[in-house]
Amino acid sequence: MSQNGRDRVIRVVEKPRSGRDLRSEILSLASALVGNAEIGTLRVLDPLIATVKIQGEWEQALAVLDPDIRRRMVLDNPGRERKESSRGDYLISNLFAPIERPNYRFEVLRLLIEAAAHDKPLSMQKLVAMIGVSKTPIQSALSLLTESGLVMKMSRGNYTMQPAGISQEVLGRLQAYPQTLRFRFGRGATTRKAKDLFDRAQQLMGGGEAPYWDKDIYLSGVAAAQASGHSIDLLGLPRLDLVLHVWSAKQALNTSFMRTLDDGLELEPSPLEPASVVVTLVHGHRVHDDEASHRIRMASPGDIFLSMIDLGLKGQALEYLKGFAE
Repeated sequence: MSQNGRDRVIRVVEKPRSGRDLRSEILSLASALVGNAEIGTLRVLDPLIATVKIQGEWEQALAVLDPDIRRRMVLDNPGRERKESSRGDYLISNLFAPIERPNYRFEVLRLLIEAAAHDKPLSMQKLVAMIGVSKTPIQSALSLLTESGLVMKMSRGNYTMQPAGISQEVLGRLQAYPQTLRFRFGRGATTRKAKDLFDRAQQLMGGGEAPYWDKDIYLSGVAAAQASGHSIDLLGLPRLDLVLHVWSAKQALNTSFMRTLDDGLELEPSPLEPASVVVTLVHGHRVHDDEASHRIRMASPGDIFLSMIDLGLKGQALEYLKGFAE
């Protein structure tokens, strides 16, 4: 059955006995999200099949759906996992997030921005090696970005760009956005300031025990720009931005590692709703390691710049890049 609320569609499946039961409900939910911007939730009650089976069917179904539909779908399986907290009856929803295919336009841009900050153009061969794919998708991305005027081809096959030409509107027109995971504080949770989350993230990076925090997560956005010594004209932190390097071809990411940052955080499926933490998934390597000796593990300048652009802080983002030329 389904229930419609404000900007939300909820389908409830009770006592599913097989994967076929689940697949039917998942596809029905996806169909209900076509042609609108609503969020769809599949709520599984009293399942008669194993939790791993439910999660497997969910991931397999989402893998073949349109990315826009997939991003707006939430699995609520109360039997899957419970939080160990004072809110003992609080249930985790949508613990797993599908990993989308890389957006090579974004991957190329993030590397060219960093190269531009250091005034060092990149060749196609270098981009191919750093992103770790064949020549074809990189060539296609460079062709489109060059035709748009955002990227320029130089002599000897090198490419460069002017970061001042980047804006939210331009990225949207070129469809050069990355996959992001947005986290909010759940109902009943104590909301923490971005600065407190930033401090906690630094502690996790130094601990070496929590998944992903030991090597794959980097601090990004305004907090990283300020912490790296660049003068940014901004009062306070609007949110915590992180970059997660995805090294494998897994179809889904277990987001439970965010509970070590704060156990009140949960996935926010709507890109239109505010988020306290935004995690950008990237696939390529960075260009330089100028921050390698820094006490805090920073994302690349390109990632930090693009996070600030996403916040609508273009002036501050350009101010940040100027610091590399001084």
